[in-house]
Amino acid sequence: MKVLDECDLKRDDFKIKFIGKIDNFFILKSMLEDLKISSKNEKELILNIFFRKSKKLLNRLVDIIDLLKGNYSFEIYSSNYKFKFIDFYGKALSKWVTMHDEWLKIT
Repeated sequence: MKVLDECDLKRDDFKIKFIGKIDNFFILKSMLEDLKISSKNEKELILNIFFRKSKKLLNRLVDIIDLLKGNYSFEIYSSNYKFKFIDFYGKALSKWVTMHDEWLKIT
């Protein structure tokens, strides 16, 4: 697994696949530039997401994860590598993002 670095945070061409329950789909849809639903049932929603405007990737993930409930997984793809989190809860990911942002300030 590749760790995101400072250059990655400036990219906007990631594809993200979420598997999880969405708390408020309409808010989620309004946050995204391009959204394709791959599969939907009562227990999960799989989204393929492409960002077209620059925004820190990790900040965007925290925004989106606020709308997810319970266990979920997601994968981040770019042209160079695949990056995957499995079964994170929103709080755990938010903590990881905060720690990662602090690390970036130090380096």
